[in-house]
Amino acid sequence: MKKIDSGRGYTWIGISLGVVFPILAIIADLLYGDLRFSMNNVLQLYSRGPLHWIILSAPVVLGSVFYFFEKAVSKREAALQDDKRKNEEQLRKLEASIVDIEQGDLSHKDYDFENPQLTSLLTSLKGKLLTQKKQDDKARWVSEGHAKFGEIFRGTNDLVELSHEVIRNLVQYAGLNQASIFIHETDESDDEVLTLKACYAYDRKKYISRSIKSGEGLIGQCYLEKETLLLTKVPNDYIKITSGLGEATPKFVAIIPIKANDQTEGILELAGFTPLESFEVEFIEKVCEAFASVIRSVKVASETKRLLDETKSQTEQLQAQEEEIKQNIEEMHATQEQLTRQLEESRTKLEQVEKREEVMGLTTMLSEADLDGNITYVNDRFCEVANYQKEELLGVPYKLLRHPDMPIELFKLLWQTIRRGETFKGVIQNKTKDGEAYWVDATIIPIKNGQGEVVKYMSTGYHITDHDQAATLFNQQADRYNWPRS
Repeated sequence: MKKIDSGRGYTWIGISLGVVFPILAIIADLLYGDLRFSMNNVLQLYSRGPLHWIILSAPVVLGSVFYFFEKAVSKREAALQDDKRKNEEQLRKLEASIVDIEQGDLSHKDYDFENPQLTSLLTSLKGKLLTQKKQDDKARWVSEGHAKFGEIFRGTNDLVELSHEVIRNLVQYAGLNQASIFIHETDESDDEVLTLKACYAYDRKKYISRSIKSGEGLIGQCYLEKETLLLTKVPNDYIKITSGLGEATPKFVAIIPIKANDQTEGILELAGFTPLESFEVEFIEKVCEAFASVIRSVKVASETKRLLDETKSQTEQLQAQEEEIKQNIEEMHATQEQLTRQLEESRTKLEQVEKREEVMGLTTMLSEADLDGNITYVNDRFCEVANYQKEELLGVPYKLLRHPDMPIELFKLLWQTIRRGETFKGVIQNKTKDGEAYWVDATIIPIKNGQGEVVKYMSTGYHITDHDQAATLFNQQADRYNWPRS
């Protein structure tokens, strides 16, 4: 929009319009008085009174009005231009923020938007994306780690060489500084010991002869308890990390059992200057679980090889065991066939139960209520008779359906009976959603848990369409309890 210069434009339009009014007034008076236009006649008009003098001020008045109007318009235009500039600036910032998010730049930045909701929304969005990215990175790290160590476990059956490969890759992959692997063995005295199989620090293998008895020190204690032990305050004399710069006490030590199926095959000791996060500890525990299975397999293979080299009697014993295994397999096959037959019978019975439920759903009004009498379930037949939708009944008390003609004593007896844990049977008159009466031959059963406590109430009922028959049954019932007849 083109801005009009101050003192021009609208102001001159007002002055021009103001000049027209005196001229029109003079012409009109001259014509009305049948006078010709002359200076004397004009002066005579102005001498008659103040009206023409007032009209003569119109250029000044209208010029002033239009001048101030022009000022207001100019001020409004300036405000609009300023708003436009600010909006364009905010739009540029928004576009830049969106581009950052599209390009994966999720670094923390302070947003400067005049709209606090927009600032909060972008901050929240970037925070959620950053959190999701961290979770994805963790999941990818764990997934790649499992694949990596899966290849390592399939690489060799030599337990010592495998231990060195596992510990070397684990130190590098988890960003640790030092680690040791102790494997459970039995010494010459048949005592259980944990023997150091591999120790790794700063890309160097360290061959140290060391054995720890079960229950001795933190490693032996971890073997007995079968639980991960994390130390964030490491004693100065516990362990040292050796490097080219000398020795230093680690800030973090993790002692993790190498176990599978609750059977511990060894202990993994880790040390570093930076504590591991919880997901990293869980990952290493999973690696130890797989490692335990491999150790167990290696031990079994070694034991099998030893047994194959033993005497003929041991070979016969193995054959007997093989025969026993075959017998077990045959028994398993027989058991499997029996389970298959039982499964087929169960499936048939289930189909029969479903058919019965389908038939019952077409003829029987079913409902359930909590201990406070609020409806928690109704079937289609119940809704059809009561003329309600299921959503209209769930959560409302049963007394909503009681017909006003029914004696209140009947419902008191009903609740007293079922709250004692007993079954109630009787003819009840309820009302539909439209207020119409309908009769139900009802049976209400308290449902109990394993401790014998009532947890809910289940009602089954049959709609009595013959009102005369229903009234007769109700009157017989009323006579037994000395209630008013229907």
